[in-house]
Amino acid sequence: MSATLLLITGSLLLLLGPRVGRSRPLPVDSSRQTGPAPWDELLGRMRAVGGSRRAVAQRIDLERWPALIQQMAALLRAGIEPAAVWAALREQGRGEAREEAGAVGRDIDELIRCAHEGALLGADPARSLRTARLHHPRSRAVRDALAAAWAVSGRTGAPLAGVLEGLARAVEDELDALAARDTALAGPKATARILSTLPLLGLGLGMVMGTDPLGVLLGMVWGHLALALGLGLSAAGLLWTRRLVRGAEEAAP
Repeated sequence: MSATLLLITGSLLLLLGPRVGRSRPLPVDSSRQTGPAPWDELLGRMRAVGGSRRAVAQRIDLERWPALIQQMAALLRAGIEPAAVWAALREQGRGEAREEAGAVGRDIDELIRCAHEGALLGADPARSLRTARLHHPRSRAVRDALAAAWAVSGRTGAPLAGVLEGLARAVEDELDALAARDTALAGPKATARILSTLPLLGLGLGMVMGTDPLGVLLGMVWGHLALALGLGLSAAGLLWTRRLVRGAEEAAP
């Protein structure tokens, strides 16, 4: 037991050691500081990597939209008629495997199919685009923006290629903002997960030190009250953290 106490005390001293000497900081050569501190940069990268793989894959999948819009603008710049653009895109999509493309890839196929069929019937392109049933919420937002761009170009006579290029830049900016938001929220999410495990670590540490925390919590009235209060506060903290994170996510564009 004494060895365990010495180990714990030594660990605490190592953790608190750098804070003791803050009153007399070591001199730093400012000429070598050309950017952020190495540890700050490393922590930033760890937080960025710490985001869920699902969110990263989804963000990569969403990047198909600005690529598609830029491709449409390039075809129009090359002199291809708007109705023929959808035919070219659909013919190109038939040779691609959409199983690995995810939900956004399937949404793109559905959008191109509806627009192409509408073009063959001579229907309004904007109305044909809005008939596409897309699943991802970001895909639906891009669909509405694309239909609006097509309608504005038809009513005002503005070059459709230029309008689409501006729309592609706007979608790229929005995806960059989403990526920055996910990176900023990765730290608070990781901190909340770590803090939620501290009570269990405290119980384990008490057992290692030779005490009986479970016996106190389960065998005494005051232990029951402390256990109920601790569980309630832990649950409230988790719910509060999730609410804050959800609010930040919903406030994003």
